[in-house]
Amino acid sequence: MASARPFQVIVWGASGYTGRLVCEHIAAEYQGKLKWAMAGRNQGKLEGVRKDLSSINELCKEVPIVVADSTNQSSVDEMVSQADVVVACAGPFSKYSAPVVDASVRHGTHYCDITGEVLWVRESIRKHHDEAKEKNVKIVHCCGFDSVPSDLGTFFITNHVRNTLNKGCKRVEGYLEDARGGFSGGTIYSFMEMFRSATEEGTKALEDPYSLDPPGSRRGPDTVSPLTPFYSKLDETWAAPFVMEVVNSRVVRRSNALLGNAYGKDFGYLEGLKTGNFAIAVMASMLYATAGAIVAYPLGRAFGVNVLPSPGEGPNREDLFNGFFKYRFVAETEELEGGKPEKVVASLTADGFDPGYWGTSRIVLECALCQVFESAKLKEQGAMEGGVLTPAAAFGMVAVERLRNAGFKFDIVSGGKSS
Repeated sequence: MASARPFQVIVWGASGYTGRLVCEHIAAEYQGKLKWAMAGRNQGKLEGVRKDLSSINELCKEVPIVVADSTNQSSVDEMVSQADVVVACAGPFSKYSAPVVDASVRHGTHYCDITGEVLWVRESIRKHHDEAKEKNVKIVHCCGFDSVPSDLGTFFITNHVRNTLNKGCKRVEGYLEDARGGFSGGTIYSFMEMFRSATEEGTKALEDPYSLDPPGSRRGPDTVSPLTPFYSKLDETWAAPFVMEVVNSRVVRRSNALLGNAYGKDFGYLEGLKTGNFAIAVMASMLYATAGAIVAYPLGRAFGVNVLPSPGEGPNREDLFNGFFKYRFVAETEELEGGKPEKVVASLTADGFDPGYWGTSRIVLECALCQVFESAKLKEQGAMEGGVLTPAAAFGMVAVERLRNAGFKFDIVSGGKSS
């Protein structure tokens, strides 16, 4: 059924680094197929983006612009009320996109963003989940490189194990094996803001592996996040802590909880940076500790402000199309006492673009388009219809297939039956 609203998608923060890339994807792939608009607080910057987009597709010279300011709630409400789905790219999200979430729930508008601010996500769940669920409104955080590879990769492998072996998973380990990409100033500043504003309660939440799970849900076997090198007996490899584990792992666990522990009855998840040997794991762990000090402590943040990219900055165009990533997922099946677990390995890879920014911008767009173009299929596959959700709970295999069509490769490497 056709929407009565003027736009199927509004890109909020369209003049920022990642927001502009989302618009480029639409210009190249969906212009003329999608009713959409750009939104932000600066009319002149948005007009500049529109002019640049017209060089990709001349039809973009007519793309509507919606001016809204996060400090003016009425302007945000006016923007949100015009869209079926808002794609939010304006961070720090706790500062610039919180009013958009609030308006989305009230106006019945679906919402996707690319935040990695786990404490803000936790607050969003507390404030909005029940009302959004009641209204069948999807508020879906973490729809970028953080945390879709981890979230959908785990969904993919556990779904495969369930469908081919008729078993749940005792645990899944997810490893970033290799990657090349740049850094965005907006992402760095979002992390700095998260740690700067963290209360004592927030600090405790960062230490809790199940801090995003619904209240009263079953807790699994996972404890604290890895802080030092560790050896995986399941994958027989050395690994180091991964900087985004604090977000990704909690999103994965929330997905399992929202889906009724579909991954396994006592499911555990571990994430790291695969190094292959102990020496490299030690060096990677030292870099992890340095990065943590920069974002988590006042002196580190003061140093970072002077040397790291500013918000709105990101990789140059050459680097943007010279990146890749390789994720590996290893599942161990649940068995009756005395039974021998099976090991299943899956991969998620992409090549030819920066994963954090060109990849993120495509990922969040495809998540939004699941709702725009494939809402009937989402219902058929049993995706959740409302609440503060994860990508896996909101979009599931529909998102996997859309991302496959966009160049992301989900594959079963070994174990179980071929997919």
